[in-house]
Amino acid sequence: MEHHFSSDLQELARQLLEIGAVKFGSFQLKLHETKPDAPLSPIYFNLRTEDNPNPGPLTARELDLIAKIFARMIMQQVLRFDGICGIPNAGTPLAQVLGVQCTAHPLVTLRKTTGESSRKIDAVLDRGGLGSGARILLLDDVITGADTKKEALAVLREAGFQVTELLVVVDREQSDGVATLAADDCTTRAIFTMSELLDFYVHIGWITPDKQAEVLAYIAAN
Repeated sequence: MEHHFSSDLQELARQLLEIGAVKFGSFQLKLHETKPDAPLSPIYFNLRTEDNPNPGPLTARELDLIAKIFARMIMQQVLRFDGICGIPNAGTPLAQVLGVQCTAHPLVTLRKTTGESSRKIDAVLDRGGLGSGARILLLDDVITGADTKKEALAVLREAGFQVTELLVVVDREQSDGVATLAADDCTTRAIFTMSELLDFYVHIGWITPDKQAEVLAYIAAN
């Protein structure tokens, strides 16, 4: 699998595992908030920065590399947009760094309200000077289900924006998140799919084929 990854994809994949942004074990996910009896996940992605309310290990090095790869994806896919918006909280720093590399595109920011037992995206905080009809490129860290993404889509569209493209770092390939967004006229493009990362880690000897099979069996069942 390694030869299918460009050098920067290989670097990012290695770095994410080295810093603990990808972990193997037994983990609760966001889906356990609504499905507490669901099986624990054998893999976990923490693609958050240290200043996140739920801190993560991502540093400027990884953010810059992700933004570079996103920028290449934008060029290769010829994506047209007027502004960039990161889904809070994990997507916000991704959008900020990409915005530096795409200086012609202003940032649109969303509000996430946290209650005692729930978190919800419920408003546009800053339109970035963009009017109704502007096209927004949405960014986030991981897609599993699509609940948070649908919240962001609804709020942005209610504010008059057009949103048809989402870029993420990892597609976990479960819970039909990508298909759910596609049905809502939003295409998801990921730097990595779960299976691509697993193939790469097995290829370079960082996980065993048995661990890969365990994760794939969990994904297939959930």
